[in-house]
Amino acid sequence: MQLLRIARWCCAFTFWWTISSSSLLAQPDETPAPLSGVQDPSGTSVSREVIDALRSRIESSTDLSEENKKTALENLDKALLSLAAAKDFAAREKVAKEALESIPERRANLQAELDRAQKMSPETPSETLELPELEQALAVKNSELVQVQSRIDKLKAAIDERTQRQRTVKDRLVAIPTERSELQTELGRYAEVDQGNLLEMSKYLSLLAARQKLDAEPTALQEELALSNAEEANNMLRLEQQKELLRVEILKAEVAKYSQQVNRARRSNARNRLNLARDQANAAKESEEPWSDALAAVYARTAEIVQTELEVQTSQQEVERELADVDQQIASLKEEFKQLQSREDRTGTSQSFGIRLRQQRSLLPSPSVLRSEALMRNEDYEEAYLDFFDYREERNKLDEIEDEINPILGKVLANDNLDTEEREAISKEIRTAFLDQRDALNAVIVAFDKKIEGLESYDAAQNSFANLSEQFAEYIDERVLWIRSHDPISLKGLTSDVASLHVLTDRGNWNAFFDQIRGDFQKNPVLYFIALLLWTILLFTRRRQTRRILETGKKAASRLNLSMKPTVQSFLMTTSKAAVAGAPFLFLGWRLSNAFVIDSNPQAFNQFATLGKNLITVGCIVTFLEFVRNVSRPSGLGVAHFGWSKDACKVLNWQTNELIFFLVPLTLVIAILDAWKVVGDSETIVRLITICAYLILAAKLYRLTNPHNGVATMWSQPSSDGWLDRFLRIFHVLAIAFPIAMSLLTAMGFYYATHRITMDVLMTIAVFFLIVFSRAIMFRWLTLRQRRLALEESRLRRAAKTKAEEAGAAFASIAPETEEQKSNLAEVSSQTRRLLNTTLTIMSIFIIWNIWSDVLPALQYFDEWTLPGTDLGLPRLVSAVFVAALAATAAKNVPGLLEITLLEWLPLEKSSRYAIGAITQYLIAIFGVLLVSVQLEIGWEKVQWLAAALTFGLGFGLQEIFANFVSGLIILFEQPVRLGDIVTIDQISGSVTKIRIRATTITDWDRKEYIVPNREFITGKLLNWTLTDSTNRIVIEVGVAYGSDPELVQRIILKCAENHPRLLREPPPVVVMDRFADSSLNFTLRGYLPNLEFRLLTIHELHVAINNEFAKEGIEIPFPQRDLHIRSTVNLPVQNESQKPLEAPTAIPRSGVEVVDDAESNGEA
Repeated sequence: MQLLRIARWCCAFTFWWTISSSSLLAQPDETPAPLSGVQDPSGTSVSREVIDALRSRIESSTDLSEENKKTALENLDKALLSLAAAKDFAAREKVAKEALESIPERRANLQAELDRAQKMSPETPSETLELPELEQALAVKNSELVQVQSRIDKLKAAIDERTQRQRTVKDRLVAIPTERSELQTELGRYAEVDQGNLLEMSKYLSLLAARQKLDAEPTALQEELALSNAEEANNMLRLEQQKELLRVEILKAEVAKYSQQVNRARRSNARNRLNLARDQANAAKESEEPWSDALAAVYARTAEIVQTELEVQTSQQEVERELADVDQQIASLKEEFKQLQSREDRTGTSQSFGIRLRQQRSLLPSPSVLRSEALMRNEDYEEAYLDFFDYREERNKLDEIEDEINPILGKVLANDNLDTEEREAISKEIRTAFLDQRDALNAVIVAFDKKIEGLESYDAAQNSFANLSEQFAEYIDERVLWIRSHDPISLKGLTSDVASLHVLTDRGNWNAFFDQIRGDFQKNPVLYFIALLLWTILLFTRRRQTRRILETGKKAASRLNLSMKPTVQSFLMTTSKAAVAGAPFLFLGWRLSNAFVIDSNPQAFNQFATLGKNLITVGCIVTFLEFVRNVSRPSGLGVAHFGWSKDACKVLNWQTNELIFFLVPLTLVIAILDAWKVVGDSETIVRLITICAYLILAAKLYRLTNPHNGVATMWSQPSSDGWLDRFLRIFHVLAIAFPIAMSLLTAMGFYYATHRITMDVLMTIAVFFLIVFSRAIMFRWLTLRQRRLALEESRLRRAAKTKAEEAGAAFASIAPETEEQKSNLAEVSSQTRRLLNTTLTIMSIFIIWNIWSDVLPALQYFDEWTLPGTDLGLPRLVSAVFVAALAATAAKNVPGLLEITLLEWLPLEKSSRYAIGAITQYLIAIFGVLLVSVQLEIGWEKVQWLAAALTFGLGFGLQEIFANFVSGLIILFEQPVRLGDIVTIDQISGSVTKIRIRATTITDWDRKEYIVPNREFITGKLLNWTLTDSTNRIVIEVGVAYGSDPELVQRIILKCAENHPRLLREPPPVVVMDRFADSSLNFTLRGYLPNLEFRLLTIHELHVAINNEFAKEGIEIPFPQRDLHIRSTVNLPVQNESQKPLEAPTAIPRSGVEVVDDAESNGEA
């Protein structure tokens, strides 16, 4: 009662202070005069009757317009709402007062109920209950448990919302006086309201009702606040929550007991049925009746079904136990998550909060492991589903039970030795056997159904657990890096932390370490023996491996080497040499990570598990540095195989040696001190050693990333000033600044953040080197492949040249070469290199993004960024850009890679390989567009209008382009024109050298390129000389003089044709005399060539041979002649040198000179 009085006085004082703080409320209300016709005794309040009366007047009024009438009615509706709110506040005030007065009594009752609950014990099910009764009781207990848990959730929500509600009530109490003052001012405008103006009267009543609500609200809120404070002071919600929690624990125990009893009853029931079925089967087998075998088979099948039911029940119980464990872990993790969030809201991100976050982060289960455990259950789930359907199908067959019984009953009825009663008894037994089998099938189906339901629940719970763990990890990662993990380094901290160095010489720690290793060795001696044997072999074969690396380097450096074998051997030797130094750390770290197998002490487990992880990290660093050092040695992979700069490899080798010498010992000391630290230490010594390691790393990076004489000289020249060189100079500065910045942050106390960032930087460096190394391996293979193809092509050219020389060719064919005939090895290699560069770059970006996404929360914030006006997030936009870049590069370069790796090994013509490459390019482009659309969330519903616009455009302006595109596809698939074909189209003849998506290029014999739209090849007339058969005919016309022997001429020409090696014998060449020309007898030779390769050369050789044979036989080849006929003459005077020149005659008689062509005069003089 005393607490109740105090709460009331506090609330009254708060309200008095609130009211008195407003100067406006200190003034008396200026209430207007009452309205005529409205019976309102107080003049300051309004009732529902007044509002209803005014509503009637407004609805029956003819003076108001429809708009004013609507506004007036809305004002009255607001007034009714305000009156209802005022009434509600009065009711809430009354309820709060009563609840406030009953707090002592309710608290006493709660305490009594809590005491009784603490003394209660879980109910034990009776052993006499049958299975149906037990299942019903279990269902009731589960229902009660769900209801109690729901009440607990509501109580937790009420406790969490109470503080916020109290703050809201206080803010509202402060705001009410201001609202009432503004309302009072507005009421003052209606002091002399016109009672005949119904619109103003409705507004006035609305304001009065609103003031009534504001008058009733503060007292109700006061009582609510007093009740909340009193309940909080008496711990009412906490006591009720404790009572319900005790009830939950009791119900859980009861549910567990009832579940056990139900499971026992089910198993007992199943065992009884199993034994009964087996006994019945044995009894039937012992009988010698004709139907005994069939009846025994029914009983045996029933026993098998019941046995399956028992197995399914066992597995179901196991799933239920695992599900209960997962649910418990989820509840615990949710509670921990909620506590951390609540602590952050209360105290902020302090150093102790950061320690709590780091501890929780180390305890979080891996989401990937949880999801993999859920996936492992998929096989059981699928198997259970299949068995479920099989048994259900078998059960459905027994719906027509007579069909199963009749064959056996037939044997019973056929036995004449049985009387009617015996037949009926046996028939009943057979029917009962099948009914029992049906019941067994029903039971096993129910068991499978429950198991499937349990597996589904387990899968959902496991995925929920994984999502919760992932969400919790993101929450921690977003905060933990920016919270100081230690105090800044100081002299006081240094002097107090000197004792931490004693762990390095503490005999107890090292004895425990060796005890751990000794215990593990005793349990796994074979494992240690194999590891020691392998390491010894690698150690004692290092010199041989070094010699082998030198030998393979010399072999690989030779221009005559065409095999990848030396490179593969050198890679294996380099890897084994690098593993010698890091293998001991990796092996010991692996075994110490399993410390719980050796020592069950939790503290020892944590120490040695941490030491094991740290040793694995040290082993990875040592192995990586050793691998880099061996790759960059003078005859190693870098110089001899990949062609890297000798000076750059020398710098890399030298600096790596120094890093191994200085950095690895410091890293090992840090690993040991970090594992054997005492919780709460300042770790000043460890941080100082870490700072030293950072400074050493900065010095080495200064030399390694120097753009003038560092490793960067492999990609740029010191004197150039391109974008790459400028980037390398910036990278040089950043590489030096990073370890310096990490050392400063470590000194400031952000040791955990610098440790995480450094580990990711090391992983990034390793990924970068592996990407560069993989690129070098692939480029090495491409170089050797290109070298082999170039040698093969060179041999083919030499063979062709030799063949041509043997045939006496004066010159090669002048037919234009196609793109594929122009030694495209360099172009294919360039395409492949560009494709590999782009692919590796995008892969490295994705890998590095994945490495850093868990460390830098800034990367996770990008998920919330969207493009203005759209729902498209920035990550999807970046992914779409990457996919588009990769698709464009692949579409441009994959055909070349396909050509050099696969198509050349297939029995395909060059034109078919070209068509496959072009079609592949188009398919990659289409697939890339689809992938980009998926990333940008562009579905068909969003591009329907675009498809309609394209259809409209294709019907008008774009139909020619679309026709050419479709024609290009037809050309590639149907191949009426192929690369290298000799075609004639529109009086243009030449060789097809390019087939593109819109047009095809034809190069004629004058090396002029004609761009022909693809549509012309499909819809127009086309002559393809080499479509199905490259055999072609040559026609040579020869004229001889009149008087020559035609038969002799024919024999000479035919002999020249038959003696030529390139002319086909079938069909044979033919020589005919075509006509009598003006000055010659014209003969025509027609012969066939197998291809167009030496067509012009063959025509030339035949012309020469025919001319030489005609000369031997004296056969004249006529040529056009011209005779001069002088029809009249002129006497020209003769002049001596001493005489004067004669004067020209004044007139020249008519004379003419006629030029007579031999072709016109038929040779007459």
